Amino acid sequence: MIKFFRKIRQKLLTENKFSKYLIYAFGEIVLVVIGILIALQINNWNQSKQEKTSLSEYLTSIAQNIKVDIENLAYIKTTRENTVARVPRMTFTLLYSDFLDRKDVKFGSEVLSTISNFEYFNAN
Repeated sequence: MIKFFRKIRQKLLTENKFSKYLIYAFGEIVLVVIGILIALQINNWNQSKQEKTSLSEYLTSIAQNIKVDIENLAYIKTTRENTVARVPRMTFTLLYSDFLDRKDVKFGSEVLSTISNFEYFNAN
């Protein structure tokens, strides 16, 4: 293809047709510019396609993390409800002064250990 254009250019210069050579040169410049614009458009199209793909992957990952977080929260909720249910009911029904007068160390130890074993939520 390059040899073809070279032959046309040499032919126009040898025949002293300078105006035709300028038109030819201008046409060749236009073709190069059009080729560059097409290449840029293809590059932009590929970049936007890659960005859409990565955005889709990010959104999928976020959705999965939220699903796991909801499952963890449900587990922690049931665990805490079960823990509170295991605390002896007497702590809620006793009067404050009766609770302080109580000498049962095991009772207090069970209540404190049960309450201190709560799991905490860590988001993804």
